[in-house]
Amino acid sequence: MNDITRELLKDKEVAAMLGVGIATVWRYAKSGQIPAPIRFGNSTRWRVSEISEWIEAQQAA
Repeated sequence: MNDITRELLKDKEVAAMLGVGIATVWRYAKSGQIPAPIRFGNSTRWRVSEISEWIEAQQAA
């Protein structure tokens, strides 16, 4: 695993961080409730930093 891949999360990992199901992650992404994922090839990933910042903002609100 290289540095770039360590900085990216799969939908399953985002779901675990948020305490929701994978379908909910995709629903949040589609509606713009969470940061948009990065798409490359057949893969879709989220930046760790963006999800972490989003979680912190939700907790502060």
